[in-house]
Amino acid sequence: MAWLADLVMGLGAGSWTVLSAANRQRLTPGPMMGRVTSAHRVLARGLVPLGAALAGPVAEATSERAVIVGAAVLTAAVALAAAPRPWRLRSG
Repeated sequence: MAWLADLVMGLGAGSWTVLSAANRQRLTPGPMMGRVTSAHRVLARGLVPLGAALAGPVAEATSERAVIVGAAVLTAAVALAAAPRPWRLRSG
């Protein structure tokens, strides 16, 4: 069953990476592209160690399952908050 979860996460992460990069490039003015890309990378990759540092103590205090469920809920909440609303979409 873990392989199925890994497959779903891999497909989701790969799709998200492509779609978010394409959208970021479409919306960012050319002269700002380097700054926007570097800010995105700092936030996206820089927060990974922070999440890992927080997950260990939380898992010790509760359980590994609580950390995984908490991460899933947080990921879903961020995805829903960041999802474009149909009325906010601009036509090409």
